[in-house]
Amino acid sequence: MGTETADGWAIPMTTDIAFALVIIPTTKDATESFLEKLEPYHLNPFSFAIMPIFALANTNITFEPQMLSGLTSALGSGIIAGRVTGKTVGVSLFSCIAVKLSVATMPKHATWRHILGVGMLGGIGFTMLIFIALLSSAGQGPILSEAKFSILTASVISGLVGYFWLRKVKSQLDKPESERSTL
Repeated sequence: MGTETADGWAIPMTTDIAFALVIIPTTKDATESFLEKLEPYHLNPFSFAIMPIFALANTNITFEPQMLSGLTSALGSGIIAGRVTGKTVGVSLFSCIAVKLSVATMPKHATWRHILGVGMLGGIGFTMLIFIALLSSAGQGPILSEAKFSILTASVISGLVGYFWLRKVKSQLDKPESERSTL
């Protein structure tokens, strides 16, 4: 390692060999590779720390004081309301239509309350919305900042509402049939 040839192939090749040694099971009777054994320990830090930081860094948002007032403007509130309710209604409605037309089937233990919760969680994604905001704002800084912050706020609201909804659904389904309330 560390010696590169004129063609530049030595470092990529040694990296490939190192990855192969980590991925391939270490003994003949091993059922998991070293990487598969490490995977459970990396899941939570990656899912709850590294990915959100990476996603936020890629939004290229600079936080400014006027962003908070932008949440109550027509643009900001429209983005939030449209994202939170639009995804919920869209995912739920098209899932219902697909099941009724026999294009899709309900998952084995899912109820319509679960589908509604998944629709709520559908509003989490924000990268494509920020890309569209970049294209449509055409260099108008304050409007772009307002749109980006509203998109992030809508994503957080969708995630929290979906999480608490599905948590409530789960707690209701864990109760005996006679004690369940209707959601």
